[in-house]
Amino acid sequence: LITIHHYHPVDVQTKTEDYETKYKVEEQQFMFFFQAEDGIRDRSPSRGLGDVYKRQLFGPRAVIGCVLAWEVNEATGAERPVGFALYFYNFSTFLTRRGLYLEDLFVVEDARRRGYGKAIIRHLAQKALDEGCGRFDWSVLDWNQPAIDFYEGLGAEVLPDWRICRLSGEALLRAAGR
Repeated sequence: LITIHHYHPVDVQTKTEDYETKYKVEEQQFMFFFQAEDGIRDRSPSRGLGDVYKRQLFGPRAVIGCVLAWEVNEATGAERPVGFALYFYNFSTFLTRRGLYLEDLFVVEDARRRGYGKAIIRHLAQKALDEGCGRFDWSVLDWNQPAIDFYEGLGAEVLPDWRICRLSGEALLRAAGR
C-alpha cells in the first residue's frame, strides 16, 4: 500500500517515533534525516544545509514544498518512508499562469519499480491541476535514460529545443556587477 502526503514537522514526529530513516541522495552529497526531535536535518560533512531546508520548507518565506511516499505494510500497519519530491512554483509568460516545478524526485533503491515514483508524480500533477497551474515541469539529465524512459512512459515530453542556462559562483558575481 502506498500513501503520499505533504511533509510537515508533525508528520515526522508521528511517523518516526521508533526509527530514523536516512536518504542518501545520490550525487547531491546530502542526507535527509527524518527525526522526531527536529524534522529534516542535514548531516553531510561537506554541506551544512539542514537549517536551510527547514527554513525553505517551513519558514515565514517558505519557497519549496515536499511530499513523502510511505510504504505501508498491510499486515502490521508499519510505515516506512520510501521516497520524496521537492517542488516549487514558477510562472509562464507564455501561458500567463503559474506552473509547478519538480526540483527533486527520489525513491530508495529497494522501492524502485514498484509504483512509488509514479504515485508521487500523479500526486503532484493533481496538485498542479487543483491549484490552476498551466503545466508541470522538471529537468532530467540527458544521460539518465532510465529516468527519461520512465517520464516518457508517463506521457511527459522531453523538450529538445530548450537548454538550461545557469549563473553560479564567479559568473553570478560578475553578472551582478560585483
